[in-house]
Amino acid sequence: MDSLRLALVVLQKKHDNQQCADCGAEAPDWASVNLGIFICIECAGIHKRIGPAVTQVRSVQLDKWTDKMVNDMSKCGNARAKATWEVNVPLCWKPPKPDSPLVHREQWIRAKYERREFVAGVKDVDRPYITGSIQGFLHKKKRQLVDEYQRRFFILSHESQTLSYFINCGDKKPKCCIHVSSLNASLTVPGMDRPNAMLLTYRGESGKMRNIFVYADSGQIIMDWLCAIRMAKIIAANVVDIKDAVEITKDLTKWGELCKTPPQQTKLQKRFFVLDRNCLRYYKYPQDAEPLGEIFLRENDWVDTNVPPLLAHHPNMFMLHTCGREGGGFPFHAEDSVVRDAWMAAIHAAIESVKKCPAVFTFKRSYTTDDYVESKSDSVDQGPSPITPSTFQFSDINNVWDPPT
Repeated sequence: MDSLRLALVVLQKKHDNQQCADCGAEAPDWASVNLGIFICIECAGIHKRIGPAVTQVRSVQLDKWTDKMVNDMSKCGNARAKATWEVNVPLCWKPPKPDSPLVHREQWIRAKYERREFVAGVKDVDRPYITGSIQGFLHKKKRQLVDEYQRRFFILSHESQTLSYFINCGDKKPKCCIHVSSLNASLTVPGMDRPNAMLLTYRGESGKMRNIFVYADSGQIIMDWLCAIRMAKIIAANVVDIKDAVEITKDLTKWGELCKTPPQQTKLQKRFFVLDRNCLRYYKYPQDAEPLGEIFLRENDWVDTNVPPLLAHHPNMFMLHTCGREGGGFPFHAEDSVVRDAWMAAIHAAIESVKKCPAVFTFKRSYTTDDYVESKSDSVDQGPSPITPSTFQFSDINNVWDPPT
Protein backbone atom coordinates (compact mmCIF):
# COMPACT_ATOMS: atom_id res chain seq x y z
CA MET A 1 0.00 0.00 0.00
CA ASP A 2 1.47 3.37 -1.05
CA SER A 3 1.77 6.28 1.37
CA LEU A 4 -1.21 8.20 -0.06
CA ARG A 5 -3.50 5.19 0.18
CA LEU A 6 -2.28 4.51 3.73
CA ALA A 7 -2.96 8.11 4.78
CA LEU A 8 -6.45 7.87 3.27
CA VAL A 9 -7.20 4.63 5.10
CA VAL A 10 -6.07 6.23 8.38
CA LEU A 11 -8.56 9.06 7.79
CA GLN A 12 -11.24 6.56 6.89
CA LYS A 13 -10.79 4.73 10.21
CA LYS A 14 -11.34 7.82 12.34
CA HIS A 15 -14.44 7.41 14.49
CA ASP A 16 -16.50 10.12 12.75
CA ASN A 17 -15.70 8.69 9.33
CA GLN A 18 -16.73 5.09 10.04
CA GLN A 19 -20.34 5.72 9.00
CA CYS A 20 -21.62 7.17 5.74
CA ALA A 21 -21.95 10.95 6.06
CA ASP A 22 -25.40 10.83 4.43
CA CYS A 23 -27.24 7.65 5.51
CA GLY A 24 -25.12 6.30 8.36
CA ALA A 25 -24.17 2.99 6.71
CA GLU A 26 -21.18 1.28 8.29
CA ALA A 27 -17.69 1.20 6.72
CA PRO A 28 -18.13 3.67 3.83
CA ASP A 29 -15.64 2.97 1.06
CA TRP A 30 -16.24 5.97 -1.18
CA ALA A 31 -15.63 9.69 -0.75
CA SER A 32 -16.61 13.11 -2.05
CA VAL A 33 -13.28 14.86 -2.38
CA ASN A 34 -14.44 18.47 -2.56
CA LEU A 35 -16.94 17.98 0.27
CA GLY A 36 -14.39 16.07 2.35
CA ILE A 37 -16.73 13.26 3.38
CA PHE A 38 -16.75 9.45 3.36
CA ILE A 39 -19.89 7.86 1.91
CA CYS A 40 -21.28 4.40 1.11
CA ILE A 41 -21.53 3.00 -2.40
CA GLU A 42 -25.31 3.64 -2.65
CA CYS A 43 -24.96 7.30 -1.67
CA ALA A 44 -21.91 7.58 -3.95
CA GLY A 45 -24.17 6.67 -6.87
CA ILE A 46 -26.48 9.55 -5.95
CA HIS A 47 -23.53 11.95 -5.67
CA LYS A 48 -22.41 10.89 -9.15
CA ARG A 49 -25.87 11.65 -10.59
CA ILE A 50 -25.76 15.13 -9.06
CA GLY A 51 -22.53 15.80 -10.89
CA PRO A 52 -18.97 17.05 -10.30
CA ALA A 53 -20.02 20.69 -10.12
CA VAL A 54 -21.44 19.89 -6.69
CA THR A 55 -19.68 16.72 -5.55
CA GLN A 56 -16.61 14.92 -6.87
CA VAL A 57 -16.77 11.20 -6.09
CA ARG A 58 -13.91 8.72 -5.84
CA SER A 59 -13.47 5.19 -4.56
CA VAL A 60 -11.11 4.85 -1.61
CA GLN A 61 -9.75 1.54 -2.92
CA LEU A 62 -10.17 1.65 -6.71
CA ASP A 63 -9.40 5.20 -7.87
CA LYS A 64 -6.12 7.10 -7.96
CA TRP A 65 -5.58 9.82 -5.38
CA THR A 66 -3.31 12.85 -5.37
CA ASP A 67 -1.60 14.63 -2.47
CA LYS A 68 -4.08 17.50 -2.78
CA MET A 69 -7.09 15.19 -2.63
CA VAL A 70 -5.89 13.44 0.51
CA ASN A 71 -4.98 16.80 2.06
CA ASP A 72 -8.47 18.15 1.33
CA MET A 73 -10.03 15.10 2.97
CA SER A 74 -7.83 15.53 6.06
CA LYS A 75 -8.99 19.14 6.49
CA CYS A 76 -12.66 18.16 6.68
CA GLY A 77 -14.14 14.74 7.47
CA ASN A 78 -17.72 13.76 8.23
CA ALA A 79 -18.03 15.59 11.55
CA ARG A 80 -16.90 18.97 10.23
CA ALA A 81 -19.01 18.57 7.11
CA LYS A 82 -22.07 17.83 9.24
CA ALA A 83 -21.49 21.05 11.21
CA THR A 84 -21.60 22.95 7.91
CA TRP A 85 -24.21 21.18 5.81
CA GLU A 86 -26.63 20.10 8.58
CA VAL A 87 -26.50 23.08 10.92
CA ASN A 88 -30.08 24.14 10.17
CA VAL A 89 -32.08 20.95 9.59
CA PRO A 90 -35.76 21.62 10.45
CA LEU A 91 -37.68 19.28 12.73
CA CYS A 92 -39.80 18.07 9.83
CA TRP A 93 -36.81 16.67 7.92
CA LYS A 94 -36.11 13.09 9.00
CA PRO A 95 -32.58 12.00 7.97
CA PRO A 96 -32.48 8.73 6.00
CA LYS A 97 -31.15 5.38 7.16
CA PRO A 98 -29.22 2.82 5.09
CA ASP A 99 -32.46 0.98 4.26
CA SER A 100 -34.49 4.10 3.47
CA PRO A 101 -36.14 4.34 0.03
CA LEU A 102 -33.95 5.73 -2.72
CA VAL A 103 -36.02 8.90 -3.10
CA HIS A 104 -35.53 9.69 0.60
CA ARG A 105 -31.75 9.35 0.44
CA GLU A 106 -31.45 11.18 -2.87
CA GLN A 107 -33.53 14.16 -1.77
CA TRP A 108 -31.64 14.36 1.53
CA ILE A 109 -28.35 14.52 -0.36
CA ARG A 110 -29.66 17.01 -2.92
CA ALA A 111 -31.19 19.18 -0.19
CA LYS A 112 -27.88 19.24 1.70
CA TYR A 113 -25.36 19.89 -1.02
CA GLU A 114 -27.22 20.96 -4.17
CA ARG A 115 -30.08 23.10 -2.82
CA ARG A 116 -28.25 23.94 0.45
CA GLU A 117 -31.43 23.85 2.49
CA PHE A 118 -29.73 23.17 5.83
CA VAL A 119 -26.84 25.65 5.88
CA ALA A 120 -26.70 28.66 8.19
CA GLY A 121 -28.76 31.63 7.04
CA VAL A 122 -31.06 29.72 4.69
CA LYS A 123 -34.41 31.47 4.15
CA ASP A 124 -37.73 29.76 4.73
CA VAL A 125 -38.86 30.85 1.28
CA ASP A 126 -36.37 28.31 -0.09
CA ARG A 127 -38.07 25.59 1.99
CA PRO A 128 -41.80 25.67 1.08
CA TYR A 129 -42.64 22.83 3.44
CA ILE A 130 -41.52 24.70 6.56
CA THR A 131 -44.95 26.27 7.18
CA GLY A 132 -46.80 22.95 7.32
CA SER A 133 -49.02 24.03 4.44
CA ILE A 134 -48.70 23.01 0.80
CA GLN A 135 -50.94 22.46 -2.21
CA GLY A 136 -50.61 20.97 -5.65
CA PHE A 137 -51.34 17.98 -7.86
CA LEU A 138 -50.43 14.41 -6.98
CA HIS A 139 -51.27 11.19 -8.79
CA LYS A 140 -53.68 9.15 -6.65
CA LYS A 141 -54.39 5.46 -7.13
CA LYS A 142 -58.00 4.48 -7.70
CA ARG A 143 -59.52 2.21 -5.09
CA GLN A 144 -59.99 -0.62 -7.57
CA LEU A 145 -57.32 -3.27 -7.86
CA VAL A 146 -56.17 -2.01 -11.27
CA ASP A 147 -52.90 -0.10 -11.35
CA GLU A 148 -54.52 3.14 -12.45
CA TYR A 149 -53.78 6.62 -11.13
CA GLN A 150 -55.66 9.89 -11.50
CA ARG A 151 -54.36 13.43 -11.09
CA ARG A 152 -55.92 15.00 -8.02
CA PHE A 153 -55.50 18.37 -6.31
CA PHE A 154 -54.34 18.13 -2.68
CA ILE A 155 -54.36 20.86 -0.04
CA LEU A 156 -52.56 20.56 3.29
CA SER A 157 -53.36 23.31 5.79
CA HIS A 158 -51.64 23.68 9.15
CA GLU A 159 -54.33 26.22 10.16
CA SER A 160 -57.25 23.81 9.74
CA GLN A 161 -54.94 20.85 10.51
CA THR A 162 -56.36 18.92 7.57
CA LEU A 163 -55.30 17.24 4.36
CA SER A 164 -57.95 17.35 1.64
CA TYR A 165 -58.05 16.28 -1.98
CA PHE A 166 -60.27 17.42 -4.84
CA ILE A 167 -61.03 15.97 -8.26
CA ASN A 168 -60.39 19.37 -9.86
CA CYS A 169 -58.39 22.37 -8.71
CA GLY A 170 -61.42 24.66 -8.65
CA ASP A 171 -63.76 22.34 -6.75
CA LYS A 172 -65.21 23.78 -3.55
CA LYS A 173 -66.01 20.49 -1.81
CA PRO A 174 -63.23 17.93 -1.24
CA LYS A 175 -63.71 14.23 -1.91
CA CYS A 176 -61.90 13.45 1.32
CA CYS A 177 -60.76 15.49 4.32
CA ILE A 178 -58.34 13.99 6.90
CA HIS A 179 -57.30 15.51 10.19
CA VAL A 180 -53.51 15.53 10.49
CA SER A 181 -53.62 13.98 13.96
CA SER A 182 -54.80 10.68 12.41
CA LEU A 183 -52.62 10.95 9.30
CA ASN A 184 -49.38 9.09 8.69
CA ALA A 185 -47.16 9.52 5.64
CA SER A 186 -44.37 7.20 4.55
CA LEU A 187 -42.10 6.83 1.54
CA THR A 188 -42.06 3.09 2.19
CA VAL A 189 -44.81 1.87 -0.16
CA PRO A 190 -45.04 -1.94 -0.45
CA GLY A 191 -46.17 -3.23 -3.83
CA MET A 192 -46.09 0.14 -5.58
CA ASP A 193 -43.75 0.15 -8.55
CA ARG A 194 -43.77 3.90 -9.13
CA PRO A 195 -41.01 6.45 -8.55
CA ASN A 196 -41.53 9.25 -6.03
CA ALA A 197 -44.27 7.31 -4.23
CA MET A 198 -45.84 7.98 -0.85
CA LEU A 199 -48.30 6.04 1.29
CA LEU A 200 -50.88 8.04 3.24
CA THR A 201 -52.72 6.17 5.99
CA TYR A 202 -55.42 7.25 8.38
CA ARG A 203 -58.10 5.65 10.51
CA GLY A 204 -61.57 6.62 9.35
CA GLU A 205 -64.72 7.07 11.38
CA SER A 206 -65.65 3.44 10.76
CA GLY A 207 -62.52 2.37 12.63
CA LYS A 208 -60.80 0.88 9.59
CA MET A 209 -57.35 1.89 8.47
CA ARG A 210 -57.44 3.49 5.03
CA ASN A 211 -54.56 3.55 2.53
CA ILE A 212 -54.11 6.26 -0.10
CA PHE A 213 -51.33 5.61 -2.63
CA VAL A 214 -49.90 8.66 -4.39
CA TYR A 215 -46.85 9.63 -6.41
CA ALA A 216 -45.42 12.93 -7.62
CA ASP A 217 -43.78 14.07 -10.83
CA SER A 218 -40.41 14.52 -9.09
CA GLY A 219 -38.57 13.38 -6.01
CA GLN A 220 -38.33 16.92 -4.65
CA ILE A 221 -42.11 17.37 -4.86
CA ILE A 222 -42.90 14.19 -2.93
CA MET A 223 -40.27 15.06 -0.32
CA ASP A 224 -41.75 18.54 0.10
CA TRP A 225 -45.13 16.91 0.71
CA LEU A 226 -43.74 14.49 3.27
CA CYS A 227 -41.92 17.26 5.14
CA ALA A 228 -44.97 19.52 5.03
CA ILE A 229 -47.18 16.77 6.48
CA ARG A 230 -44.62 16.15 9.21
CA MET A 231 -44.45 19.89 9.96
CA ALA A 232 -48.25 20.16 10.10
CA LYS A 233 -48.33 17.30 12.62
CA ILE A 234 -45.49 18.89 14.61
CA ILE A 235 -47.36 22.22 14.77
CA ALA A 236 -50.65 20.50 15.73
CA ALA A 237 -48.96 18.48 18.48
CA ASN A 238 -46.80 21.40 19.63
CA VAL A 239 -43.65 19.28 19.36
CA VAL A 240 -40.36 21.04 20.10
CA ASP A 241 -38.00 18.15 20.90
CA ILE A 242 -36.06 16.53 18.05
CA LYS A 243 -36.61 13.02 19.46
CA ASP A 244 -40.37 13.50 19.48
CA ALA A 245 -40.28 15.04 16.00
CA VAL A 246 -38.49 12.01 14.54
CA GLU A 247 -41.38 9.80 15.69
CA ILE A 248 -44.15 12.11 14.46
CA THR A 249 -44.56 9.90 11.37
CA LYS A 250 -43.54 6.25 11.20
CA ASP A 251 -42.28 4.05 8.40
CA LEU A 252 -43.68 0.54 8.15
CA THR A 253 -41.73 -1.97 10.23
CA LYS A 254 -42.11 -5.00 7.95
CA TRP A 255 -44.25 -6.30 5.12
CA GLY A 256 -44.63 -9.36 2.93
CA GLU A 257 -46.73 -12.46 2.23
CA LEU A 258 -47.76 -14.96 4.90
CA CYS A 259 -50.48 -17.57 5.08
CA LYS A 260 -53.14 -17.42 7.79
CA THR A 261 -56.11 -19.55 8.77
CA PRO A 262 -59.69 -18.27 8.90
CA PRO A 263 -61.36 -18.45 12.33
CA GLN A 264 -62.17 -22.01 13.43
CA GLN A 265 -60.58 -23.48 10.28
CA THR A 266 -57.31 -25.13 9.33
CA LYS A 267 -56.99 -24.23 5.63
CA LEU A 268 -54.29 -21.70 4.75
CA GLN A 269 -55.00 -18.42 2.96
CA LYS A 270 -52.24 -16.30 1.43
CA ARG A 271 -52.43 -12.66 2.51
CA PHE A 272 -50.21 -9.59 2.34
CA PHE A 273 -49.18 -8.51 5.84
CA VAL A 274 -47.94 -5.15 7.08
CA LEU A 275 -46.49 -4.58 10.55
CA ASP A 276 -47.02 -0.94 11.49
CA ARG A 277 -45.75 -0.28 15.01
CA ASN A 278 -47.99 -2.48 17.18
CA CYS A 279 -50.60 -3.12 14.48
CA LEU A 280 -50.37 -6.18 12.23
CA ARG A 281 -52.66 -5.62 9.25
CA TYR A 282 -53.35 -7.96 6.38
CA TYR A 283 -54.72 -7.44 2.89
CA LYS A 284 -55.72 -9.59 -0.03
CA TYR A 285 -53.42 -7.51 -2.26
CA PRO A 286 -50.59 -5.08 -1.35
CA GLN A 287 -52.37 -2.03 -2.78
CA ASP A 288 -55.82 -2.59 -1.31
CA ALA A 289 -57.40 0.55 0.10
CA GLU A 290 -58.50 -1.17 3.32
CA PRO A 291 -57.22 -4.17 5.25
CA LEU A 292 -59.12 -7.41 5.66
CA GLY A 293 -58.09 -7.53 9.30
CA GLU A 294 -55.97 -5.97 12.04
CA ILE A 295 -54.27 -7.45 15.08
CA PHE A 296 -53.18 -5.03 17.79
CA LEU A 297 -50.14 -6.33 19.66
CA ARG A 298 -50.23 -5.93 23.43
CA GLU A 299 -47.64 -6.19 26.15
CA ASN A 300 -48.75 -9.69 27.25
CA ASP A 301 -48.64 -11.20 23.75
CA TRP A 302 -45.83 -13.44 22.57
CA VAL A 303 -44.69 -15.33 19.49
CA ASP A 304 -43.22 -18.84 19.14
CA THR A 305 -43.36 -21.99 16.97
CA ASN A 306 -45.90 -23.88 19.12
CA VAL A 307 -48.79 -24.16 16.68
CA PRO A 308 -51.99 -26.23 17.10
CA PRO A 309 -51.54 -29.97 16.36
CA LEU A 310 -53.83 -29.83 13.33
CA LEU A 311 -51.39 -27.39 11.67
CA ALA A 312 -48.12 -28.90 12.87
CA HIS A 313 -47.60 -30.84 9.63
CA HIS A 314 -47.05 -27.57 7.73
CA PRO A 315 -43.39 -26.46 7.71
CA ASN A 316 -42.30 -23.00 8.84
CA MET A 317 -45.35 -22.33 10.99
CA PHE A 318 -45.34 -19.90 13.90
CA MET A 319 -47.90 -18.68 16.40
CA LEU A 320 -48.83 -15.24 17.67
CA HIS A 321 -50.36 -15.75 21.10
CA THR A 322 -52.75 -12.95 22.05
CA CYS A 323 -54.63 -12.33 25.25
CA GLY A 324 -58.39 -12.63 25.06
CA ARG A 325 -58.74 -14.66 21.87
CA GLU A 326 -60.48 -18.01 22.10
CA GLY A 327 -58.21 -20.72 20.73
CA GLY A 328 -54.95 -19.13 21.82
CA GLY A 329 -54.01 -16.77 19.01
CA PHE A 330 -53.08 -16.62 15.35
CA PRO A 331 -51.12 -19.31 13.45
CA PHE A 332 -49.07 -18.18 10.44
CA HIS A 333 -47.20 -20.00 7.70
CA ALA A 334 -44.09 -18.58 6.00
CA GLU A 335 -42.51 -19.71 2.75
CA ASP A 336 -39.24 -20.70 4.47
CA SER A 337 -37.49 -20.60 7.83
CA VAL A 338 -35.66 -17.36 7.04
CA VAL A 339 -38.91 -15.50 6.39
CA ARG A 340 -40.52 -17.10 9.45
CA ASP A 341 -37.66 -16.10 11.75
CA ALA A 342 -37.61 -12.54 10.38
CA TRP A 343 -41.34 -12.12 11.05
CA MET A 344 -41.06 -13.62 14.51
CA ALA A 345 -38.20 -11.25 15.36
CA ALA A 346 -40.11 -8.21 14.07
CA ILE A 347 -43.30 -9.10 15.96
CA HIS A 348 -41.33 -9.85 19.14
CA ALA A 349 -39.57 -6.47 18.87
CA ALA A 350 -42.94 -4.72 18.43
CA ILE A 351 -44.32 -6.42 21.55
CA GLU A 352 -41.20 -5.44 23.51
CA SER A 353 -41.70 -1.82 22.42
CA VAL A 354 -45.25 -1.92 23.77
CA LYS A 355 -43.95 -3.28 27.09
CA LYS A 356 -41.46 -0.42 27.43
CA CYS A 357 -43.93 2.38 26.75
CA PRO A 358 -47.54 1.19 26.30
CA ALA A 359 -48.94 4.73 26.56
CA VAL A 360 -47.67 5.75 23.10
CA PHE A 361 -49.28 2.86 21.23
CA THR A 362 -52.78 2.56 19.78
CA PHE A 363 -55.24 -0.14 20.78
CA LYS A 364 -58.61 -0.36 19.06
CA ARG A 365 -61.79 -2.29 19.68
CA SER A 366 -62.04 -5.16 17.22
CA TYR A 367 -64.87 -6.32 14.99
CA THR A 368 -65.59 -8.35 11.89
CA THR A 369 -67.61 -7.08 8.98
CA ASP A 370 -69.74 -9.09 6.56
CA ASP A 371 -69.08 -6.82 3.60
CA TYR A 372 -65.85 -5.63 2.03
CA VAL A 373 -66.89 -3.28 -0.78
CA GLU A 374 -64.58 -1.57 -3.28
CA SER A 375 -65.71 1.80 -4.69
CA LYS A 376 -66.50 1.62 -8.40
CA SER A 377 -64.55 4.77 -9.28
CA ASP A 378 -62.61 7.59 -7.71
CA SER A 379 -65.51 9.91 -8.48
CA VAL A 380 -67.53 8.23 -5.72
CA ASP A 381 -64.63 7.73 -3.32
CA GLN A 382 -66.04 8.96 -0.03
CA GLY A 383 -63.85 6.96 2.33
CA PRO A 384 -64.77 3.78 4.21
CA SER A 385 -68.41 2.76 4.32
CA PRO A 386 -70.09 3.37 7.68
CA ILE A 387 -70.31 0.41 10.05
CA THR A 388 -73.52 -0.04 12.02
CA PRO A 389 -74.04 -2.34 15.02
CA SER A 390 -75.90 -4.85 12.81
CA THR A 391 -72.96 -5.32 10.44
CA PHE A 392 -70.28 -6.59 12.77
CA GLN A 393 -69.67 -9.74 14.74
CA PHE A 394 -67.25 -9.94 17.65
CA SER A 395 -64.64 -12.69 17.54
CA ASP A 396 -61.82 -11.20 19.61
CA ILE A 397 -63.09 -8.20 21.49
CA ASN A 398 -59.66 -6.72 22.08
CA ASN A 399 -57.40 -7.65 19.26
CA VAL A 400 -58.73 -8.16 15.75
CA TRP A 401 -61.46 -7.75 13.20
CA ASP A 402 -61.68 -10.28 10.43
CA PRO A 403 -64.42 -10.79 7.82
CA PRO A 404 -66.29 -14.10 7.87
CA THR A 405 -65.04 -16.53 5.22
